[in-house]
Amino acid sequence: MFQNADDDTNENRVLTAYRATKTLDRRIVRGLVSDTLLNFYPCAAQAAKELQNSIQVKGRKEPLIVESLLAVLLPLTNARACRESTKSFQCYACRVLIYLLDAPAYPATFASAVASFVTNMSKTSISVIEMFNEMFVFMLSTLKLEWKWDHMVETKSKDTELCISWIRSVFTHLLNLVSVKSLRDAVPSELHEMIPEKDAYLLFDDDENDDETLVEKLRDDSTTVEDVVSASYDAETLTIAILRLGSSSLAETSSCLTKWAQVYSQNNDSDEIKILDTVLRAWSMQVMRVHEIVMKLLELKIVSHETVIKFCFDKIDSASGIFASSSHWKLLEKMVHDRPLVEKKREIFNLISKEFSARSKSFKSCAFGFFRALASENLEMHIKEEESDDDGDDDDTTLTSCTKYAYIPW
Repeated sequence: MFQNADDDTNENRVLTAYRATKTLDRRIVRGLVSDTLLNFYPCAAQAAKELQNSIQVKGRKEPLIVESLLAVLLPLTNARACRESTKSFQCYACRVLIYLLDAPAYPATFASAVASFVTNMSKTSISVIEMFNEMFVFMLSTLKLEWKWDHMVETKSKDTELCISWIRSVFTHLLNLVSVKSLRDAVPSELHEMIPEKDAYLLFDDDENDDETLVEKLRDDSTTVEDVVSASYDAETLTIAILRLGSSSLAETSSCLTKWAQVYSQNNDSDEIKILDTVLRAWSMQVMRVHEIVMKLLELKIVSHETVIKFCFDKIDSASGIFASSSHWKLLEKMVHDRPLVEKKREIFNLISKEFSARSKSFKSCAFGFFRALASENLEMHIKEEESDDDGDDDDTTLTSCTKYAYIPW
């Protein structure tokens, strides 16, 4: 597919053609692409065919169509636009772009767009780069890792923290979808050192807090909660055993946690931190799985929202690498938006903003972009509530004081 994109002159021609188009043409094409996506949703193949056949401009249309699709996939205006552009619709837009890659000129156009984005990463907010990573990883896995990897080798050769962190982030996300072997077989040898050594499975050394006896005890139907509690296992050992017992699937993990939730009844804040840290280490290569397990722990009241928020901020504060903290921000976002009741969303966001306010100035400076994205999604809800409030109470809540960050541009 990308053999026509091997010649750098092709990509140079893409940029030259894009710059030669008028701004009005770009805006018209963006509107046409948006309307076509809405009209043909969720039929990606038909939408791609319509875009290819119906859009006509003076010059090359491919750069304008790809740019318009990327505008749907990477809504830069505000976080609320990202929320309104649902995950299913973004996946649909990805599929449209993938179908277009079968047509001439589109592989070189998309490769040029990716190369341009990576070149200008230093001018882009980390949260937008993370959105780009999600899209890029989805496309790589769908394309069965077929890509012009020389670009990534060239990016690695720049040897900057941003470039190295970006490549590691892409590979780490990919391991949620493909095996280490298939990834190593697909990429050049120069990139092998950037691939995590372990595959996406339960990660514990055999001699690390491994209590097979406890696993077998939990597996035995005759074992009761009282039997386990009376044995006085620490929280970390219990968590490892339960995760091992339910390691076959997320549904099995959820079932095991539900069955043995009462063994955590005597936990304190320190124990809750150990539980969260154990889950994070156990499934360190499966971020989505970690998030679902933590949400289950919250549902079962094994850990509290306050503890999870503090744990996430501590991990963000100590994170090494530019993208290392993004998964913790995603967990905080999930905690807010997975709640059906507005009151509960507001309550959890108040806890997050309170913890953010208590952090150091340097922390706020580094984490500002992520917090602004989270805050701006809650801003409209808060404003509407204030407008409907007739009691004249001007008390400055934590939510009010912290969502003021949402007014500041990126």
